[in-house]
Amino acid sequence: MDQIKPFGEESGEHEVAVYKEAYHRFFFREVPFLDACLDTETYMIIGRRGSGKTSISNFYGFQDQIKNASCIDVNEPEVYTDVLSKISVDSGVFQEDLLVTKMVKVWQYAFWTMVFGHYQDDDPAIKSMALTAQNPQKSPAHLIRLALEALLEKFVNNKAVDFATAMEAYFKDRVFEKAVEAVVEISARKPLIIAMDSLERYDVENDGLMAATSALIQFASDFNLRYAHKGLHLKVFVSAEVYPTLREKWITNLTKFVRRPLLLHWRPKDLARLICWRLAKYLESDPAFQEIRLPDVDWDDFKDVKKKVWETFFGREIQNGGGTREHSFPYLLRHTQLRPRQIVVLCNDIALKALQEGNFPFFSNANLVSQTRRVELDLADEVIGSYAKAYKNIGEILDALTAMPALFKGNELDKVAHRTKHAWPYGTYSVSKFRRLVTELGIVGMVRSRDEQSRIIQADFEYAQSNRLFLPHDAECVIHPMFFRKFNIRNTRDYIIYPFPDHPDFQELGE
Repeated sequence: MDQIKPFGEESGEHEVAVYKEAYHRFFFREVPFLDACLDTETYMIIGRRGSGKTSISNFYGFQDQIKNASCIDVNEPEVYTDVLSKISVDSGVFQEDLLVTKMVKVWQYAFWTMVFGHYQDDDPAIKSMALTAQNPQKSPAHLIRLALEALLEKFVNNKAVDFATAMEAYFKDRVFEKAVEAVVEISARKPLIIAMDSLERYDVENDGLMAATSALIQFASDFNLRYAHKGLHLKVFVSAEVYPTLREKWITNLTKFVRRPLLLHWRPKDLARLICWRLAKYLESDPAFQEIRLPDVDWDDFKDVKKKVWETFFGREIQNGGGTREHSFPYLLRHTQLRPRQIVVLCNDIALKALQEGNFPFFSNANLVSQTRRVELDLADEVIGSYAKAYKNIGEILDALTAMPALFKGNELDKVAHRTKHAWPYGTYSVSKFRRLVTELGIVGMVRSRDEQSRIIQADFEYAQSNRLFLPHDAECVIHPMFFRKFNIRNTRDYIIYPFPDHPDFQELGE
């Protein structure tokens, strides 16, 4: 356990690797997502990179609300995406809605093959439908790949067989139907949760992959309606970076296939409690800090956590780089996009500096300011990197933002956009596309209020909303403080920018 970082690892995969069997003890459960993600109505969970999708996938493996449940965690989608693309390309279908309809059948085949494999020892009818090549040592993602390769060989490459007709016959075959009936009878007492993780980066110009992702959502919607109340739970994690494109172009019927999606929008109180919980568990587990005794903390009470843990170690206030005093928690939080990975990475860097200085677990004003400035460059690069496949030459395009003022009118973006025309792939440039790029990434937001006395600007950013952010030409716009160093932004008037949504949860930050 000596490898544990004070605030945890930067990803769910790394935490499982480090904590191993003790992972569930360090997992912070006091967030509203966990009850919602177990709800039988929840089949689609949407979040940006670093918002906790993989951690929730891991949680399904040790949750105790759905009794006697097993979990299949499909956490390596890159293992089978090339086969998905090949199936879509070789299908000879080019119309978008027809391609999605075909890929729904592909997912139906792959998922039932995986379910049959899970329950194959419970009933001979189920075993007859399981892949004979199925290897229990293979990861779930590899098993899906095997199923897709079998489908490719049997129904796609066989030109003498019409795909749609063949698939329809397969699903109506009495042997298949008997296997499904046996599964449903068993799943009532031995439930199964299948968690489908998302790719880290998507190429939105890859029609095959986008059709397959849209089809997965449509299949999950239908599967949820039919089987969630019978003990078969399918949970699909969707990248928020690509979800707007799926909604606008690929999902054929939003009201039918998108029902109550769970958005991983973190509240500040949950991020504070996560960070404080991790630090408390670290101090408890390390003999070197046994003399530090925290008072009893009510982890359900944000104010109690903030006072007894956060302010004890981070301090109540700091003096920022511009010489202005502000509360320490919103200072750190405003240099992130409200994702747990970002604040974990930032706090671990602050902790490392304190260890080097001999002050840990107490963090000085200078430490908070210097390490926030250092880490924000890495956080900005990670956000930009997550869109690298969606926008070719994204780095060169965004260089046009260099040395912009922190506050500006919306029409200034049009002037900046023209300077990027050469960087866009041929025929893809437009002013509106540049505007969409900088709002999607959460680089540019719209001012909601400005207080000249406190120098605080409150602004709305797309990553904290459920829909796209529209920036009128006459709107006051602002650059997110996490990108100040990346683009050498000129904050000449030393504004304190709060990139937080207009929500009661965020009004507690300054108290």
